[in-house]
Parts: sequence; structure tokens; C-alpha cells
Amino acid sequence: LHADTVESIHFDYLAAGCNVITTNSFVAVPQRMIECGLTSQNISANFRAAVLIRASVDRARAAIAKYDDVGDHSKKRPLIAGSIPPLTECYISEKVSASVDDLMSEYQIIVSTLLDCEVDILLAETLSTTREALA
Repeated sequence: LHADTVESIHFDYLAAGCNVITTNSFVAVPQRMIECGLTSQNISANFRAAVLIRASVDRARAAIAKYDDVGDHSKKRPLIAGSIPPLTECYISEKVSASVDDLMSEYQIIVSTLLDCEVDILLAETLSTTREALA
């Protein structure tokens, strides 16, 4: 919704000396797509999450390209960390009721999309249970 703002924030971090920027895809998980009403009979939650993840990687890449045009070229190319978020609420382990196998199928959508986009790092963020980490 605010892609230009996200790109600008990424650029500002790079200009301040940051070497790694994280995709702005923390809530791009299938369950959130359903909760936010971003699905329909024609658009699945998995598809919508993948589209948003790809867009977040595109914004990070655009910020790096913009930085390359004006930045200090003596540094290494900044890296993109793909966000692997919790599938439910942060820090509330009781809400993670699924088995490792069930979680794996949901995480596969997120991780495979990030890998398809060729992010440099996979960043597991604020996972609430060891089951999420194992998945």
C-alpha cells in the first residue's frame, strides 16, 4: 500500500550505513491474508501472501539500486534478509496450536517465495515456539 515509503525507509537505512535490509513482509502469511480479507474465491491466501512477499523483495531491491546510483561504491553490496515471521501472533505461544508438519506446509510458501526471489539471508523473526523454529 505504501511501497514508496517502504523503499524510502530502506534507502535511508542504506544511506546511514546499514549493510542488510529486511523485507517488509512480516505479516505476509496466509492466515493474516484471510484475517485481513485479502482473499476471495479467485485469490487464495497462499497466492496473496506470495505476491506481497515478492513485492517486499522488489522494494528492497529498488532501494539498493537507488543507493547504488548515489551511494558509496567502495562498500560491499547491501544484502536482503527475507523475513520468516511467526504464523500467528508474536510472543503468544498458546496461539500456535498446529503440529510441526502443519507449520511446515505454511512456512514452505513463505520460504520458497523468498528463495525464488533470491534473497541473501533468511531471517526467522520472533518465533513463539520451538515448533515454529523446527518447521
